[in-house]
Order: sequence, then C-alpha cells, then structure tokens
Amino acid sequence: MFETTKEQAEIYRWMFLATRLNGAADSGKYGYIDTAVILRHVEIGDVFEFLAKELGADVDYALAKLTDVDRHLLLQHWRTFAVAYEPAQFHVTRSGLSLLVAYVLSVVQRRHTAIPK
Repeated sequence: MFETTKEQAEIYRWMFLATRLNGAADSGKYGYIDTAVILRHVEIGDVFEFLAKELGADVDYALAKLTDVDRHLLLQHWRTFAVAYEPAQFHVTRSGLSLLVAYVLSVVQRRHTAIPK
C-alpha cells in the first residue's frame, strides 16, 4: 500500500523534473517549444538531450538527478501517451513543456496508485 524507499526516490526525481519544466514554461522564454516540437523529440527519442540543449540551466540539475532507468521509463511512457492521446486530452494545446509536465503527472498517478481490493 505504501511506496518503497526506491519508489519514493523515483517519484521525487520525476516530480522535481516536472517542477523545473513547469517553471521553464511559466518563464515565457520557451514559447517556441510547442506540443508539436515535443512530440517530435519524444518520437525520435532525444527529448532529454533536446531539453538539456534548449533549457540549459533551467533544467540541468533536474536532468542530472534522473537515472538512466528514469529516462528510459519516462520515454517509454511519453511515447505511449504521444501515440495514444492528443495533447488536448491532457488539457494542453500549446506549450510542449506543459505537455511534459502533464505526462509526468500522469505517469506518477498511474504507476503509484494503490489498487483497490
């Protein structure tokens, strides 16, 4: 019923990334990174490299905290979301960074929910 220490650390890293992405989106500096740009980089598989290059210091620390397993799992989930859902289904229509925040929140919700008995 409760998350293990390992799962708690995973959630922390993912939520830390979401918080930094949310701050970057709110800054207004990255308005050119729309949903189409993010979807393309998710599909290609270089989304983390793209974020590091484009957002630099705004996400460097959060990206450095992610393990290779975190990146792999997040990318797998994000690819599934990108194929199965429209961005509007996450209540996002413009900001690619906001779309990634919604994706992270959705992954955490789905992976760390107690299944009712």
